[in-house]
Amino acid sequence: MHRKPNTNIRGIPFDPATVRAVWNRGIPILGYDATEWRRDPFGHIIRFQDYANEESSFGWHIDHIRPVCMTGFDGLQNLEPLYWKTNIIKSDVYPFDSRALNQVSQGW
Repeated sequence: MHRKPNTNIRGIPFDPATVRAVWNRGIPILGYDATEWRRDPFGHIIRFQDYANEESSFGWHIDHIRPVCMTGFDGLQNLEPLYWKTNIIKSDVYPFDSRALNQVSQGW
């Protein structure tokens, strides 16, 4: 079964508490409000209010680090905030090779 982004292993959207907990796993940016601005693990700037917003330059998804199709699970240790374009490129790849992100930085 193909799941939509930002859903758990059963295809149900993540609840607000999980969204906030995953957000808190992002990297704070010195000098910026960490409740609103962070970086994902690949250095992309993301904004909390742009969760699931694929129209925003700061939009982000909740990513399963180990994909669900490869025995990934919904535990916080397997979830990360990820720039939405990166999540689409990453898809079900594990481990993920960050060299594939050249598409994102070139304006995609």
